[in-house]
Amino acid sequence: SARDLQILAQQVRTLYAQLPVSVPTQVVGAALLAAAMWGQVPRGTLVTWFIVLCAFQLSRLVLYWAYQRHGMRGNDEIKRWRAWWAVGGGVSGLIWGSTGVVMFVPDSPTHQAVLIVALLGIATGAITVIATDVVAFYLFTSGVMAPVLLRTAWEGGTAYLFLAAIGAVVLAGILACGRNLSKALAGSLGMYYQNLELIEELKAQ
Repeated sequence: SARDLQILAQQVRTLYAQLPVSVPTQVVGAALLAAAMWGQVPRGTLVTWFIVLCAFQLSRLVLYWAYQRHGMRGNDEIKRWRAWWAVGGGVSGLIWGSTGVVMFVPDSPTHQAVLIVALLGIATGAITVIATDVVAFYLFTSGVMAPVLLRTAWEGGTAYLFLAAIGAVVLAGILACGRNLSKALAGSLGMYYQNLELIEELKAQ
């Protein structure tokens, strides 16, 4: 419906408005995570991962600049810009999630706990940044957390299984919070546009 498209357009605007803040935040977070794992993971692996993340975040800024330049000029473009953002969010999540494999420290539940906590922090931060669009939120958050939880569980042993189980429970809570927030925001936008229509009708009368 026309109102659904209005709501979707505003959700897309909100997503793109977050990029100038989320990109540098992710770069700083990546640097801190690499520093925390320095000495436990091969330096070449850490440097390569950090470069890949920075390069992709730069592409997100390029997408933002393209969006600012062209804008949304029709219904098809609304969906296209949303799809570009969601796909990019999913890839960004997988880059973060790859740390669960490339930065896994065998026989060190402590370092694994640090990694899981860091990634849960990234996933939790996504609630306020991208939960406006639940699809983009699910893609990003699942990409961030699924690899590290699966790799931790695969390691076996009581400590690792508990870490994976706790992480999975927290992830389920994060996904539920994001879904609920997305519904609440969509409902608020729907009421906003409905009120605008009522005001216009009253003016006409």
